[in-house]
Amino acid sequence: MISKKLSAPLMGAALIASSCLAAMVSTSPAMAACPTQKYVKVTNVGGPTHESIGTRVGKRNGSSVTSTLSIALTATKEKSTAWSVGGGASVGWGIATIEAKTNYEVSEKVARGQTWTNTIQVPAGQYGYSEPKVTFQKFSIDEWQEAPNCSQRHLRTIGVIRGILGVTFSECVGREVCTPRP
Repeated sequence: MISKKLSAPLMGAALIASSCLAAMVSTSPAMAACPTQKYVKVTNVGGPTHESIGTRVGKRNGSSVTSTLSIALTATKEKSTAWSVGGGASVGWGIATIEAKTNYEVSEKVARGQTWTNTIQVPAGQYGYSEPKVTFQKFSIDEWQEAPNCSQRHLRTIGVIRGILGVTFSECVGREVCTPRP
């Protein structure tokens, strides 16, 4: 058994040693560092673009008041989501990554033969035209790493995918034939 005279100095020394050790550990660069981990980041490249997938269809409002005309539209072309740069992974993986990392929903393709009905308000005696279009958005899928000093480091671009966001309808209304925009 240690006497009380000896135990007090030992306790004091132990307390000082543990305080110094705790101070060294808490200020050690290894403890203050961020974990080095890789992650995938998805960013938009430019704005959305539109491509026609069918022919322009129009009707004349033969009534004496403004009417809602229903126009049946059919896809005459097939469009698909595809890698436009790089892309060692499947398109399905790219779509799943975009949907997990952003607020976008991406379709794999729009098939030829799909049909839709668009409605347009057309004044009396005028024409209403509509054309089906696919809305595309490019996304860059990149691999990043958090460095030990907590900075972010770009490792590589996995690829740029051109994804289908949906089908939209370009419209125009006029006294004569007109070209739907956008």
